Amino acid sequence: MKILLRKVLNRFNRIKNIVFNKLGKKYQYKIGNFWIQLDYTHALPNYQSAHPFYDRFLPHFVSYLPFGKVVIDVGANVGDTLFGMVSNNPNLEYVCIEADKGFFEDLKVNYQNLSKEIPKSKIHLINKFIGDTLTDVSLDGENGTKKAIIGGGDIKSESLDDILDRLLNVEDIALIKTDVDGFDYDVLRSAHNSIKHKPYLFFECLNEGESQHFEYKKSIAELFSLGYDKFTIFDNFGQYIFTSSSVDEVTSLLDYIYLQNTGKGTRTFHYIDILAYSVERETEVRKILNDYRMSI
Repeated sequence: MKILLRKVLNRFNRIKNIVFNKLGKKYQYKIGNFWIQLDYTHALPNYQSAHPFYDRFLPHFVSYLPFGKVVIDVGANVGDTLFGMVSNNPNLEYVCIEADKGFFEDLKVNYQNLSKEIPKSKIHLINKFIGDTLTDVSLDGENGTKKAIIGGGDIKSESLDDILDRLLNVEDIALIKTDVDGFDYDVLRSAHNSIKHKPYLFFECLNEGESQHFEYKKSIAELFSLGYDKFTIFDNFGQYIFTSSSVDEVTSLLDYIYLQNTGKGTRTFHYIDILAYSVERETEVRKILNDYRMSI
């Protein structure tokens, strides 16, 4: 009886959320020290309720960054990761880039509320699709996420280098985060000037197709050749897996996930996030990771 009631309640809540979303109503959700507005169908609250490490690492990580440094957030969505980071370190400059117009409108509203509480915060909001070779796309998705659909769209891309060169001194960048559902490798390739000073990189690897799988493996090797010789790996639930200096080890994990995403292997997790950095920062990252594992 309890299981049946739970199923009925869950179905009722799903229908309610869809109706509220159609009516344009928003849901208030607390992240760190702040409240943000979300669509009722946004999956973030459910993910964080079910998975205690989900979207927790970057807010923890930025608390170790020096005063006045810059964090780039590509795929900022409605500002959920931003609000977590600002809660832990309001003394950084943040550049939030979001391609989807709907998410961007919510991001602007959420930022306006944040600026009332922290009027001296330095946050830039940019509504652009970031890419190197990918362009002329449309965006499609549900439950709080959108991904690029290649071909036939009218959204033009701009390189991350071009945007950041107009905005700031790239030597001040401490972290570049990308979360663009399958095309993070193209964002990173558009940022070669921005990463020449080797800021930390934190990017999603969602390899659902053969082309994405090939490009992510190629991108790992490219980063290694640019001096990113340490890779710390998290699963999509935010849990730390391992740290490696081997391109082969990282790409073997991508092979493992690719088999699952193409129906050839048993599902464990869906994708990985990678923190890439130079070996000179290994001691610093080890301390950050030890503190992170003890923080939840």
